[in-house]
Amino acid sequence: MDAKRKATKGRLGFTIHRTDHTEDEAYYLRGGLTFKETHRGEDHPSVLEHPIQDFKWGDYSAKPNHRYTYKITPAYGTPKNITHSRRSPSPSGRSRRNTKEHTVYFNRGVAGSQAFAQKFPEITKKDLDGQGDNDNAAAVQWLSRGLLEGMCAFIAKAKGKDWGLRVCIFEFTFQPVLDELRKAHLRKADVQVLNDQKSKALREENLPAIAEARISGLVTPRKAAGQGLGHNKFIVLLHKGRPVELWTGSTNIAEWHEEKLTGLNVHVRYVHNKYYQRGSVREQERKHFGKAP
Repeated sequence: MDAKRKATKGRLGFTIHRTDHTEDEAYYLRGGLTFKETHRGEDHPSVLEHPIQDFKWGDYSAKPNHRYTYKITPAYGTPKNITHSRRSPSPSGRSRRNTKEHTVYFNRGVAGSQAFAQKFPEITKKDLDGQGDNDNAAAVQWLSRGLLEGMCAFIAKAKGKDWGLRVCIFEFTFQPVLDELRKAHLRKADVQVLNDQKSKALREENLPAIAEARISGLVTPRKAAGQGLGHNKFIVLLHKGRPVELWTGSTNIAEWHEEKLTGLNVHVRYVHNKYYQRGSVREQERKHFGKAP
C-alpha cells in the first residue's frame, strides 16, 4: 500500500474489515492496543473504535484454505471523533497452504506478538524449553501452525531402502525432528545430514542433541571457514537415487525456531536438483552426499 503525503495529514490509523467467503461471515478485526481516552476496559476492542497505528500486527485467526477479502480503511481525527475515508483498497486472497506444485507453512511466532500470552497465559518460555512436553502440546501445536507436522510428514516419506534424505542444516537440536530422521534410517532409508559445526557455540548445541537422538553416524560436520550453512537450510527427498521433492525455508531444526520464532518453510515438488548439488559442493563431503544425478 502507498499514499500521497496529503492523505497522511490528520490520519489516526487504519481499520481492517475481513470477509471470510468460505464460512460466509464478515466483521471488523480486533486489536490489543487502545486509546486511553476511549478505552472501556475490553481486552480486544474493535479496530473500528481503536484503529491500528502500525503494522506490527497479524491475523492469528486466519484459517488454511479459506478465501478472505480484507478492506483496509484510513481513519482520521481524534480517538473521540473518528472519521473513516470512503476510499480504501480491498485486497483479496486465499489463505492457501496446498497446491499441486507446493505447500507453504508459516508458523506463529511469539516474538513481537501478545497473541500467545493471551491464548496461553499460564505457559511461560521456560515451560516450552526442552522437548515440547505433552503437557504443552496444545501450545506447541498453535505455535507450529502445521510447520512441525509438515516437516515430520516430509521426512516420513522416506519409507524404505529405495528412499533417501539429504539434509543441509545450521541449528540441529529439536529432538522430535531428529527422532524422525532416526526413524527413517531404521526404515533402511539412506539418510545423510550435513551440519554446520564451525563455531564452538554450534558444536556445544548441536552435538549433544545429535548424540541424544543416536544419529551421529548419519551426520557429516562442516567446519571450514566460509562454508557455513546459516541460510542454506533444506532437505531433499530422493527416490532410487534421484531428487523428487524439496523442503526448504527460514526455519532451523531448533526448538527456538520451531516453537517461538516465526519461520517459513516451503515444500516444493519437482524442483530439487540445484539443492542436491549444493549439498555436494565439497569433495570431502561427497562420501555422504554423492554426485548429483
